[in-house]
Amino acid sequence: MTCSPAGLHVIVEPGVTVRALPGAYEATAVADRTMFLINGNPYPVRITGYGAAFEMNRPEYLAWIYSFPNPTSIANAEAHLVMGVTLYAAKDVIIEGLTIRDTAGDGLNVAYGGAGPYSQNITFRDIVVYDCFRNAMSVSSVDGLTVEGCAFLNTSGTSPQAGVDLEPNNYNRNGRLANVVFRDCVMAENVTAGMYISPHNMNGITDYPLSVLVERVVIGSQVGGAPSLTVEGLPDQLDGSVEFRDCLVNVSPGTGALNVEAKSATSGPSLTFTNLSIWDLGNSFQVFEPIKIDSGPWQEDVYGGFTFDNCVVVTDQPVPFLRAYDRTATSSLTGISGTITVVDPYGVSADYGANPDNITLKVREEKSGRPTPVQVRAARASVQGGDDAQVIFSRVGGDLTTPLTIAYQTSGSARERYDYGGLGKIAVIPPGKREVTLTIPTYPRRQDSDPRLRSLVVDIAPGPRYEPQPGVAQIIIH
Repeated sequence: MTCSPAGLHVIVEPGVTVRALPGAYEATAVADRTMFLINGNPYPVRITGYGAAFEMNRPEYLAWIYSFPNPTSIANAEAHLVMGVTLYAAKDVIIEGLTIRDTAGDGLNVAYGGAGPYSQNITFRDIVVYDCFRNAMSVSSVDGLTVEGCAFLNTSGTSPQAGVDLEPNNYNRNGRLANVVFRDCVMAENVTAGMYISPHNMNGITDYPLSVLVERVVIGSQVGGAPSLTVEGLPDQLDGSVEFRDCLVNVSPGTGALNVEAKSATSGPSLTFTNLSIWDLGNSFQVFEPIKIDSGPWQEDVYGGFTFDNCVVVTDQPVPFLRAYDRTATSSLTGISGTITVVDPYGVSADYGANPDNITLKVREEKSGRPTPVQVRAARASVQGGDDAQVIFSRVGGDLTTPLTIAYQTSGSARERYDYGGLGKIAVIPPGKREVTLTIPTYPRRQDSDPRLRSLVVDIAPGPRYEPQPGVAQIIIH
């Protein structure tokens, strides 16, 4: 641990586990208990923990949570939650490389506190968060948050039980959800949503524009039947934007894919899905439609007002790939635009509700034919640790008018989030292009005992609409 006028740098060495002491968190309703707290720091803070872990004693906490008279009460449970890492009105913070697990609350919590109405300039990089009781990560107030190469997995316990929950509360009149970027992350196997964006509490509370970008993120199947990706309650009194770019929602039977709820068609932040792919397979006898648009409990009668920009849905459901839910007799889905390509052996249909208006969405049916051959290769066979490696994905022939999302897997002696940065494990070739280059950050050796040469192998994984050709991309990290 080093401290100077330039800030504090905490280094947790590879192989080290920082474990919560048994009995250290009493069963009392004391708010804001956390294993690691950064609260209104006057100088930059950096925590580096590649190959290290923060681990709590979830079974111990749950034993006394469920001993309360009403253990299923959210208020009862949340009053006693124990967080992993909490940031209150923190500024200029970088946390990287850690594994955070077994918390009785959120794994990561970014919020406001006595020192200010929001945290700012926060970076989370190469972090794995799993087996948390509430959310893997909660964000209630921030201006400037970058989340890169992280994984949010296996959340279960008390609501919302999401991988990532961007949900400002209604107590902070100067709160923000601004300049938020998620890139190359994975969110899967959580009870509700992999990603849940619900800023409805900001309506009429603050006037600072909303700004969220989610790029090259894979949102996998969840375990509770809820849609894997939910965007709800975008405040109609705020400006700003929410965009999903080059993402994949990949769900298995018993899981919905995308839910947009209570979004005004005439005001509020823009919502855009660019080159989004949905793989919704195995739900033939389920009721989980790939895309659900709901007027919602907070919204006026005119709902919708967003864009699908060159999106693709691959499904095998006999129900409509898109269904609107009008919650009142006068509800009207309005202003849905863009282009969606749909692959479905049952044909293509959409249900826009009873009173659709200004639906300019172009739905293009793609027949299941010969998959597009795809290849992968390395731009260079070796790189120096600390330099970027580059891998090129290309399609040989096929339809160039649509984006092509390619899943891949990694192997070799190099370790993800240790020898190289965390990956979303997808590459998206944009419309009109035959190839795309994926940049992978690599790192120098962490310890003298680590091998000087480490191999990274990138191999195309199975997926719809494409057929992997022989060959892999192999890179030696020096």
